[in-house]
Amino acid sequence: MFDQQLYQGPTIGDLIIIALQKFKDRVAFKEYSRAVTFGELEIMIGRAVAALDSLGVRKGDAVAQIAGNATEAFAITAACYIQGYRSVPLQAASSINDHIYAVEDSEAVVVIVDDEHIRNGIEIKRALGDRVQVRSYQAENGDIGPFWTGISPKLPLTNEVEPGDIVRLAYTGGTTGLPKGVMASSRSLATCTINYMAAQPWESDIKYLCATPMSHGGGSIILPTLLKGGCTVLQQKFDPSEVIRAIEREGITRMMAVPTMLYALLDHPNISKANLKSMRRILYGAAPISPARLREALAIFGPVFIQGYGQTEAPATILILSQEDHLTGDDKRLESVGTPYPGVLVKLLNDDCKPVPQGEIGEICVRGPLVMSGYWKKPELTADALRGGWLHTGDLAYQDQQGYFFIVDRKKDMIISGGVNVYPKEVENALTTHPAVSAAAVIGVPDEKWGEAVKAIVVLRPSEKVSSEELIAFTKKLKGPVQAPKSVDFVEALPLTSLGKIDKKSLRAPYWKGVTRQVNG
Repeated sequence: MFDQQLYQGPTIGDLIIIALQKFKDRVAFKEYSRAVTFGELEIMIGRAVAALDSLGVRKGDAVAQIAGNATEAFAITAACYIQGYRSVPLQAASSINDHIYAVEDSEAVVVIVDDEHIRNGIEIKRALGDRVQVRSYQAENGDIGPFWTGISPKLPLTNEVEPGDIVRLAYTGGTTGLPKGVMASSRSLATCTINYMAAQPWESDIKYLCATPMSHGGGSIILPTLLKGGCTVLQQKFDPSEVIRAIEREGITRMMAVPTMLYALLDHPNISKANLKSMRRILYGAAPISPARLREALAIFGPVFIQGYGQTEAPATILILSQEDHLTGDDKRLESVGTPYPGVLVKLLNDDCKPVPQGEIGEICVRGPLVMSGYWKKPELTADALRGGWLHTGDLAYQDQQGYFFIVDRKKDMIISGGVNVYPKEVENALTTHPAVSAAAVIGVPDEKWGEAVKAIVVLRPSEKVSSEELIAFTKKLKGPVQAPKSVDFVEALPLTSLGKIDKKSLRAPYWKGVTRQVNG
């Protein structure tokens, strides 16, 4: 009998080391006026390994970070992946209470903050005391010492991880209350990277603009970029003016965006005269996109768009709508989230874990090495999410005869009005075909007659005007009276989560105070 190691795939640490060894003199990261080569990045990761070792961190321990986009943040994360520590990336924009909860729940032994978030480190130390060590990138404040000072690199880098080892604990919100820690194995993260490289075209001279948090989706493209010898240009936050300037100044060839970012770029006064010729790929996802606005984006940026569908529990690479899929001339195709990435098995199942007939709506369920290992210290939620041997995503969809998936909505966002299922995404798509509408969010609100009534919250394009009555009539003509909004509110901007998704939980909250909403699914 052969040793089972004979058949093991690479770990995420293996892939990082391969990239570092191959492109020593190329620039790996650019931020502000600083450029960091692959060779310098290797030394930085070696210093992170040595620093964590000096702090007593051992394989299986959790290391949390609260930081914006920075090369140092990647280096510390890479050190965790190579040494087998559990990397806990915390959203810098989240509340201090969420940070304290995640640090305590993950049993992190070290928290590292950048210099902008020293106050967060102080509050964590105050709350948890000696249970955690807190360090900052450079600055020093009381109990918070510097992480990097006086540390010599531990080289050469050697992978200390097996494919099944948990190397990432990503906290995700939910409708059930406290955030859940998603356990990602080295196998899962390596699969995500390989999927990106296998299913997407890659230009010869890559410059990837990371303007979304690298602690989450924005970071998933960094390692594929490095493995192709490309450069990642980091921005601290998304700003449409800065993104346009970066594209022109740096010759950016690819970027990742959530739909709200694309809308902001499309509505920017300088977009029509910007030099966008260097752009080759724009990967979008994380939330539904308006097909009408996608067509507008294709007209401005050209045939550069790729849609990716995934979730924290199966990172980034479940389904893909390729560049070619965007150019078929079939408007219906632009509503699809595509077909599965290689090696990922996707089925639409009913509540009994049985496949639904082709064309009928079911829940997107996933199998494969991409899938999480479970929720940290939450066995009951894990059993429910992985019941029947499938990851249940919570997204409802149907599949056409060509095998393309079409998401109709999240189970929890579906509105039941007068006993009829209303899918907010369909109503939002209809609203955004109106020439005055920039973006729309549709929610259900309590109603004595209907149980839930359809309500739209709308952002208008600059200098455009339209009445709520007009939009209701417009939608009724497209979708019928049941799906048409019963009311429309106009706002300057929709509330967003820290990841740039429309925050429907906060939109619903004022209407459901003191009322129990039946969450679907």
